[in-house]
Parts: sequence; structure tokens; C-alpha cells
Amino acid sequence: FDFHMIGEMVKATGMDGVVHMFLSGNSGLSMDAILNAFEGHVTYVTSDFTITKKESEYFPGEFTEKPDAKWIFCLKVGNAAAFNKVMTSPMLKDVFAREGDHYVITNPMMAATAPAMSITEKFVTLGSDSVLLQQYLAGNGHIKLPDGIESKIKGSMLGGYVDLEKVTSVIPENKMSDEEKPVMKKVKDLFKDFTVVSKAGSGDVQHAEAVLNFKDKDQNSLVKLLHLGTEAAKAMKAKQAREDSVYAAPVDPGRSFVLCLYAHRPPPPP
Repeated sequence: FDFHMIGEMVKATGMDGVVHMFLSGNSGLSMDAILNAFEGHVTYVTSDFTITKKESEYFPGEFTEKPDAKWIFCLKVGNAAAFNKVMTSPMLKDVFAREGDHYVITNPMMAATAPAMSITEKFVTLGSDSVLLQQYLAGNGHIKLPDGIESKIKGSMLGGYVDLEKVTSVIPENKMSDEEKPVMKKVKDLFKDFTVVSKAGSGDVQHAEAVLNFKDKDQNSLVKLLHLGTEAAKAMKAKQAREDSVYAAPVDPGRSFVLCLYAHRPPPPP
């Protein structure tokens, strides 16, 4: 997409003056000068979605389950000269430095927490880890898409594919309430994948198509969605009723206690 659309949106809201003051004060660049740097080709890929147990960085010995995945984000540079002006501007010159044909992070604190990255005059590429990033840059480690997906998405203004069957299969049910488990099981048994494609039409019109596929192709999709919505509504109602009953439970007087606080006033001075 044309990055200048972002500038048009900012201007339409009347905030372009504020944005210009901020950018000119911090970078010495205008909003258009920054938008000129990028061509508008964006790629985001994520795979191997899992739920992993990770130790807290603030409380050693405590573990929590968090979602995790491998991912790649790539943004194509449009104008190398404009891009170099952005990277060497006062806003970023203390963060990045040029080494050969790459820009690297010079701030140690940012480098310790930033994802793996490769920044050149052609692409800005980020990855979940350095090994995956190098595989992507070398053209290795391809993901095999189902038949027909790549040809359907290729050449479109916007193309996306989500394997819902794989994503939902790793969601743990043991952390869910008794009311939520049957709903999640129905979700796992129901959805297969999701595809979205947008292509240019005539003039300034574009055509977008989103398709949600179900595992069972013999039953009407609208009926299946209505059944899922009904089950979800029942589960929410049952969970709310259970929580309300817990809060409304009477207190056993034999087990209750009273905490009394006394304020002691010191005697007056002699």
C-alpha cells in the first residue's frame, strides 16, 4: 500500500500540524520525508504457535504459561536516500550506526531486548530469533502452504492465510473452566482455515474476499456458527451464575471473625 495514505489520514484528522512539530523538533524531517522512505510492501509470517512455560524475569522460580511462535516481519525500503536520512536523523542517530551495508543498534539496553533484525537500504527485517532470521535472509526454511493458497494470494494487494486448525490445536484446555471446555472443543472441531485476498478492480475500486473454511463440509456453515454462538452464550451464562453463587454464599458464623482496630490517643503534655 502507499505509505502516503498514513499522511493523508493524519491530515484528515487535523493532527498534521502537531505531528510535523514533533518530527521536525526531534528528527529535522517532515512527515512526507519519512513516508517517502518506504515502498509499502509488507510481509508478516508466523508459525509453530505453542504454549510454553517460562520463568518470570522478575521473580525467579515462578513460571507462567505464555503463547510463543516463530515469526518474520519484513518492510521494503522504497527510496534509499530518503531512508538513510531517516536512519541518520537526530531522532535515530544515537540508536543506530551504520556498519558496511547494515545498520546496527548501538544502545546496549535496546539491543538486549530488541528482536533479531537486519536493516539495509533494501529491507528492514525482524525475526523472533537470529537463526530463523538468517534462514529467511538466505532463502531457506520455507513453509509449505496448502495447495492453491500461494497462487490465490500471490500478486494481490493484500493476501493472508491462517491455519486455524493448527493454532487452536495447541490451546490448553486444562486452564479453562468447566463451562469453557466444551466450547473450546467445539471450536477445535469446527474451524479449518481462513483466507483473505484483496485485488485491484477498475478505477479506484478494489475487490476483497474473505473465506472461512470448516472441517465438516457436509453441514451448513451458518447452522454451525449459530450452534457455536448458542453454546458460547450458555457457557457465559453458566459461568456468571456460578460466580454469582460464590459471592452470594452465606458466611458461617462459627467460622467468621472480627478484626477490631483501636486508635490510642497519647495523654496530653504536662
